Amino acid sequence: MKYSYKSTYRIKSLNLELFIWNKEKFIIFSKIGEYTPLFNYHDFKDLKEIKHLYEIDNPELKKCIFCLKDSNQTKFKKFPHVIPYLLGNTYLLHHEECDECNTIFGKTIECELDKYMTPHRTLNRVTNRRGNLIHTQLGRNRDFKFDLERKIYTGEFGKDQTNLENSYPSFNLRQHKYRPILVYKAFLKIFFGLLPREHLSKFENIRKWIINPDNNFQLFTPMNVKKTKLDFFSTSILDVIIFHKDVTNLAEFKQNLPIKEDFEYLAILRFGHVVFQFPIFTDLCFQKLKFMKDNNLPLEFNLPNIPYFSFTTDSENIDFSETNIISTNETMYFQYD
Repeated sequence: MKYSYKSTYRIKSLNLELFIWNKEKFIIFSKIGEYTPLFNYHDFKDLKEIKHLYEIDNPELKKCIFCLKDSNQTKFKKFPHVIPYLLGNTYLLHHEECDECNTIFGKTIECELDKYMTPHRTLNRVTNRRGNLIHTQLGRNRDFKFDLERKIYTGEFGKDQTNLENSYPSFNLRQHKYRPILVYKAFLKIFFGLLPREHLSKFENIRKWIINPDNNFQLFTPMNVKKTKLDFFSTSILDVIIFHKDVTNLAEFKQNLPIKEDFEYLAILRFGHVVFQFPIFTDLCFQKLKFMKDNNLPLEFNLPNIPYFSFTTDSENIDFSETNIISTNETMYFQYD
């Protein structure tokens, strides 16, 4: 990395040329404690042509897993990505998302996910559908971007956007204004679409919430996600893994009355150098919480601690339950010799 200070009459700024190399590391887990994987995107990351995740018995009669309408009630002419294109998934599709739901998701929750992930999409050199690289705005007429010709990242950062006083220089990239609850909903929509179809019946509350157009309706709070920034980049941009373990049924739970309970489903999504770890609430989770609340008893769900090659101080819990539109900064850390 090389840098130099540059002054203008408007702003003290830092001109940067960032040379990033990729380290060949992957975040692939075969097992977390008693959890086993149900889905692993690593199995599909080398696709060179379109593939549908789960085959269906009758291609002429499809059923949307979100709104539950079938081919007699709605159309299935589009090619829905089971993980959005904006996260780098080009070829993995699924049959069971109708055109109506696909259009609504594209104009709402996936737009919010796009805004939230723009700095990371820039850093990972992701292109839009027109083939253009994603830029992150730093201010008026100032962008953080990858220069394809020179093979370097460039950005003119203001003084308040940089911190060069420690061993990990950091730069603040402002995200577009977004609605956190819709970002969270976009992530859950991805995980719901990736689940093996025999598991979907356990998530009726989540399914109904995903298609609920009320942006102010909070299915539960807080909507906590563990976010970790890794100390490396990988040539493989995307990892998504969904884990499952057997848990007690409601009758067993009422008999044992545990203070802590394991989640039945977990999801991990890595995009470039950032990892998001999600619990996925089943209908059974909500039933257990309601029973304990009705009886004035405490209950906590466990989110297992997974070690990562990360910046030691840069793991945090984020609550996405905010319904208002907000604007935040995403701090990017770099290393250099």
